[in-house]
Amino acid sequence: MNRKKLVIILTLLLVYATAFGIYSMALDYFKNSKDVLSLSSSSFSDGETDLTYRCLNEAEAGSISFNAAFHKQELPAVAEEYCLIVYRMAGQSFKVYLNDIYLGAAGDYEGINSSIWNGMFIFEFDKRHLQENNQITLEIVGLYDIGLKSFPVIITENTNGIVINQYYQLFQVWLKAIFIGTLISGSIIMLAFYFTFFDSPSRQTFMLMALALFISIFYFIDFFTINLLPINFTLYKKLNITTVFVVVVLINFALISYFRMPKWRFVPYLTLAVSVCGAIFSRSIQQFKSWYDIYFLMLPANLLALMLMMAARKLRSQARYLLLIYNFTLVVAIIPAVFNLTFNFDLDIFYSTVHIFLIPMSVSAIIMVMTEMQKLRCTVSKENKRLKYFYNKSITDGLTGMYNYSFMLEYLHKIKPVYTVVLLDIDNLKEINDTLGHLAGNRAIIMIADALKNLLPKNSVVGRFGGDEFMAIIFVGENIAIGVMERVRLNIAASGLFNADPKVSISIGIYAVKEAEAVDEIIDKADQAMYYAKKTGKNCLVSYGEISDKNNDNS
Repeated sequence: MNRKKLVIILTLLLVYATAFGIYSMALDYFKNSKDVLSLSSSSFSDGETDLTYRCLNEAEAGSISFNAAFHKQELPAVAEEYCLIVYRMAGQSFKVYLNDIYLGAAGDYEGINSSIWNGMFIFEFDKRHLQENNQITLEIVGLYDIGLKSFPVIITENTNGIVINQYYQLFQVWLKAIFIGTLISGSIIMLAFYFTFFDSPSRQTFMLMALALFISIFYFIDFFTINLLPINFTLYKKLNITTVFVVVVLINFALISYFRMPKWRFVPYLTLAVSVCGAIFSRSIQQFKSWYDIYFLMLPANLLALMLMMAARKLRSQARYLLLIYNFTLVVAIIPAVFNLTFNFDLDIFYSTVHIFLIPMSVSAIIMVMTEMQKLRCTVSKENKRLKYFYNKSITDGLTGMYNYSFMLEYLHKIKPVYTVVLLDIDNLKEINDTLGHLAGNRAIIMIADALKNLLPKNSVVGRFGGDEFMAIIFVGENIAIGVMERVRLNIAASGLFNADPKVSISIGIYAVKEAEAVDEIIDKADQAMYYAKKTGKNCLVSYGEISDKNNDNS
């Protein structure tokens, strides 16, 4: 297993472990803390059943009153003011009474158009409401389910209750901001890819994923506490749940398009058909809940279909990462759900469509973005290499690999003194070509080029200036440059490249540039020195200063 896969697995494990740890600590605090009086679901009764979460049939739906008793001495501390906290109460609304004194309500009790199941509600009262023996009454309106989802009802000192509520609100804001922010930013990124890469074969995938991520936001509305819905509650739940399956369909189409596997389109079409039929043909919320319990299985079925789709062929590396993520998701989401249904374990933190599909969907989007960014980087890298290749060809000599005439002139225009310009010419190159052939002449040119590369200081710039001429720019004074070039001349003269005549040698002209001059003048002076070296017998070195002094003496 490579490092990337290990990082993905460990990250997912950390996310689930953190969520489960926070959940467990909160549950343990509400049940066992000495700072609170905890009234579990079994503490409440309507005369027949307790307040343990359950689904209702049509005959049971409506308002049901549950009572729980406690003694004044059971309260955690003597205080002037107390509060009663109800968290994650299943039902559409409820009222709270203490010793028949109305403390408040949550949700739309009369119209029954509210979504409060994920909310925390605080009802304050002072010690004057308390008796030695007290009774809490919850009048709950439930259309399709009712009861406490894991957390008990608690009574605590008012200040402690405010702190608990503040932590809850902070956690909710943080969690919702992360989820919704991730979905919005992800959809924007996908749209940016869609409008940027017009020729990309993945362009359709970008649009589908952008829609899926954006539509997912509407599903997360159900995690907000809404005391008064603008529409009928049954219609709200149908729209909300159907949104999940629309997202599933879009993701399926996106991945099918991305991996070029059109034969699997029947899976999202079937999912859409089943979910739409469930929403249209269920006449009540109870019927819709029954539909939902059945076609909820379409979510893991879609995951399994995607896994089979990607496993059926040798796909790209990102497909293998998705396959790994989906396997992990099925294990950590579906197995606890089966335990919930079979053994009635309290693992409802996992029993959520978010964990079954929306989280791996987000990871899928991230992997796709990373993949496309990698493709973009590869394209840019290839283009840079291509441009660099053609640029290098434009400034170098094909035979020697040295800089060419154009580059050397351009370089001379850029640099500032002090430096020394060297021009050298191969003696007898025409004779070598005529006697030994042009291949021998090329060997001589390459040998001199190698000598210049190896024997000149590393910061020197060397180029082929013409057919048998070379230029070197050495960043030293004239005397040091003469010593360096003399060593080059002797090395070439002693090379014995050819056993027969003509021998290979060079004539060198040097000009030390001490102040700014025109490039043409610099080259002309170095050329005069080189011409003088050839005129006076070849295989020698002459500096411009020498011929300048001789000219002055003659005048």
